[in-house]
Amino acid sequence: MSRETLALHPSLQPRTFRERGLTAPFTTPMLAGARLRRNLQRDVLSSERSMTGAASYARPASERGPELELLVPNPSGARGTYILPWKDVDDLCRPTMHDVCLGQTLASRLGQNEPLTPGILRRAARAVALQGLAGRDAARAAQRAVDQEARLRIATRMTLLQYIFEQVIPAAAHHPMERDDDPKQLEQQGRIALEMLAKRLGTAPETAVERLELLATCFVELGLGPQIAEAPVPCLIADLSKVRAEMMAWSQTHTDSDVQAQVGRKVLAIATATERASVMAQVPTQAARNLTRDMATLFAEALSRPDQVIDTCGRARLLLDGWDRITQLWLTAQSDSHQAAAISEMQLLLPVMPEEMETWLKLPVGTSARMNQRTPTAATATPTSRNDRIARNELLLAKIAT
Repeated sequence: MSRETLALHPSLQPRTFRERGLTAPFTTPMLAGARLRRNLQRDVLSSERSMTGAASYARPASERGPELELLVPNPSGARGTYILPWKDVDDLCRPTMHDVCLGQTLASRLGQNEPLTPGILRRAARAVALQGLAGRDAARAAQRAVDQEARLRIATRMTLLQYIFEQVIPAAAHHPMERDDDPKQLEQQGRIALEMLAKRLGTAPETAVERLELLATCFVELGLGPQIAEAPVPCLIADLSKVRAEMMAWSQTHTDSDVQAQVGRKVLAIATATERASVMAQVPTQAARNLTRDMATLFAEALSRPDQVIDTCGRARLLLDGWDRITQLWLTAQSDSHQAAAISEMQLLLPVMPEEMETWLKLPVGTSARMNQRTPTAATATPTSRNDRIARNELLLAKIAT
């Protein structure tokens, strides 16, 4: 099989985020913007099954294992998406060693029935980057991201303890926990309140501690209290606003008719999508933070339905999936020619929204389909070599907080 014989799905409108998959930090030029997902088995779209081969889905799940599927936008810029098993990626292109190891690492870390989540993909990507397979800068960036997440998780856990203390202990029996107080004393007070909450909920203190760690992991990306300024989701939302403002200003200063004809519509499309992504992501972000106003109810939910809490806290990250690469394409462009090229590539990478988004945000049926409508655009010719493009992609990895 070769690229010419691979099935090209003409119009992909995923129902769920699981069907859409997750953007993977590939360095292979042809895989820019490609997504990975677990094989959908019985619930795969019938239209996709006909394009990708029904035989591969007829085998029992026990025989297939945690097979990954690759969804690659048509590199020509026209409509269409290649859908193929990750193990057949060589039929589409020649992947870099980094990408080969990423696929292998990810498959090895997925349990038989475990869903592919942004957290799993992020940890696998960091593990591969730390090996130096995307260059030293990407390795250093991955280590910084690991260190920052560990630090933010500790700080987030302390903030959650503060919320518990303030809500569980009667106000007359304590003075407010202040950030400049002794950290050991703060944690001790928070632990006392946590034990009281555990007793109220009829669970063991050890279980309450486990759920505290779960909540800290859930909220570390969204940010709570003092951590909001450094948390990944708020930082990415801020980048979206910055990119939109800079692109609009750049477009207005380039009034040359040729430039406007080439990039004017693209800038408007990207700016519209950027603003929409920012607004959409803020809704589940704030909804998740609001849960901490009633820590007793939140803990009860974490005890009885932890998957639901994880899902609620993870929606913003799914809505923003793919935007970190898009924003960095603009933020790392250093000249007019690079910015014009970045705009063309950014438009090709605009994420497709699944129908599930409508339920999350309480939007009318059909909103996602209308959002996904876009005019096919011919891909801009790239004069650089494959190695130069790989190097550029490695630079992007070093800029993205994976």
